[in-house]
Amino acid sequence: MICSRQVTVCLLGALLLGLPAIGLRPVLAAPSRSANLNAEAATHSVARKMRQTRKKPVRPPAPPAVVKDLRVMAYPDHTRLVLVLQRDVTFTQSRQRNPDRLIIELQNSLLGQAAKAVLSDKEFPQEIAIAQPRPRSVTVSLNMDAISDYKLLPLSRPSRLVLDMYPRMDIGTVRSPAGA
Repeated sequence: MICSRQVTVCLLGALLLGLPAIGLRPVLAAPSRSANLNAEAATHSVARKMRQTRKKPVRPPAPPAVVKDLRVMAYPDHTRLVLVLQRDVTFTQSRQRNPDRLIIELQNSLLGQAAKAVLSDKEFPQEIAIAQPRPRSVTVSLNMDAISDYKLLPLSRPSRLVLDMYPRMDIGTVRSPAGA
């Protein structure tokens, strides 16, 4: 009987000493409530870390769309500006006061060589300013003191942005009806 008790104690001791070798911890006492919370928090942080590694890879940003060409046509009642684009772009419109301007910003875009050549032309309308203030942004600025109204039309196949501008009529330029 003594022999079997000694064998049992020896086996238990060997078992307890062998647990750390295989990555397990011997439990000697019942864990307290705070130990349970800490273990639970550690489990959640491990789970959270595992979820973070499973996120989809982020796609690299698309290369900027090129404004390939600019065309300006003057009609008796309005002026049309056509921006020929490499592909469709996202744009925003905002109004600025003092001086009164309309700003159209083409996002993720840049000016091409042909468009830059048109901008350097001396016959380009003065009420329109086109610039590339940042590497991936093109802005079209309209002087609203000279323009009464505008229409902005995005077109595709091929990608274009059409801007129709209607000049402001001064009181002196408005004709009175015949016979008055």
